[in-house]
Amino acid sequence: KEALVEAAKITPENLSQASAHELPFEDSFFDLVISWRVLHNIPRANRFKASREAARVLKPGGLFTCLVQANSGTTFEVYSKAGVERPDDPRAYIINVEPEAGKRAIGMKKCYDEASLREEIEDGAGLEIKKLELIHELSGMKAREGHVNDYWLVEAVKRG
Repeated sequence: KEALVEAAKITPENLSQASAHELPFEDSFFDLVISWRVLHNIPRANRFKASREAARVLKPGGLFTCLVQANSGTTFEVYSKAGVERPDDPRAYIINVEPEAGKRAIGMKKCYDEASLREEIEDGAGLEIKKLELIHELSGMKAREGHVNDYWLVEAVKRG
């Protein structure tokens, strides 16, 4: 909600809050859909729906770009060692995390390899991956301690 307030200062048009797997837009509405560090936090069934929804709202030739957790780097190491792998979703881990001192929460991360990305984006959503790049950056749970996380940067095009 806070992000919508800030975005409205730039443009009040086409702003809405919705689930990634139930977008309130018509088919072929956008030229570009961005999903930045979202998909890897969603359970498998809704992740596949979210990818299909991104494809649905894209115009033919439109671009879907996303950044998702890779199956390497600090976050992967923490989740794979301390978490419990979901039996229905390989390399998706559930872990207890401490987002703030004294508060406990349950976290989930899907840590993608190239094959699982292609399964979800190309096979599941019908998009064609044009660029797939592994990037490394300070972010996430251990960024303050200098730990590097690995992410896949994906650019995919809606066929048509």
